[in-house]
Amino acid sequence: MADLERLLVLRSGSRVIAARLIERLKNVFEDEDMEPSRKIHELESKLAELKTRYETLEDLDQQIQLVTKQEDLQKEIEEADVENSIIQDAGDLCRYRINVLRRANPDVDSTPQPAPVLPSRATSRPKIALPRFNGDILQWQPFWQAFVAEIESDDSLADINNLPINCLVYSAERNIQCPNVLQCLQSKKERRLFNKNVFALTV
Repeated sequence: MADLERLLVLRSGSRVIAARLIERLKNVFEDEDMEPSRKIHELESKLAELKTRYETLEDLDQQIQLVTKQEDLQKEIEEADVENSIIQDAGDLCRYRINVLRRANPDVDSTPQPAPVLPSRATSRPKIALPRFNGDILQWQPFWQAFVAEIESDDSLADINNLPINCLVYSAERNIQCPNVLQCLQSKKERRLFNKNVFALTV
């Protein structure tokens, strides 16, 4: 529980910072006294910061989901989607405004760089039919082979770096405590699929 509370505080702080960045983007765009070149630079700089903050929030979301009770998980996911969509929309609007400014001021930057794009949640966590693990150590190897086969069947999923919590049925949350399961994960170097805070599953 202490870990969950700490993660929630970290996420809350990151959301505050993201909100400040969004407000700064709005103020920069509305500043009529700012030169176009500087305005574009400021918008691009703050948008890059917002993208980094968004990625931090997504990482925190995943860590929080790993330690959230099963009965509260759906609500947590839905609320996180709502909060993150606000940041995504702000990023999309800023990117649009940067492009408008560039077109209106073609001499500002003869070789413009693409404005940072905030990753969408649909891209970072695509909906695919993953197998489920019930916590029975004898079923780990078949589950693992099916899981890897599903991931490797789609090149766009190559960057997935943790085992989605929805791959564990309820009993697995208890059985994953078994030292033999963790030893199996380590010996086969499969533990890389677990979030760096996998220890939270063992409490």
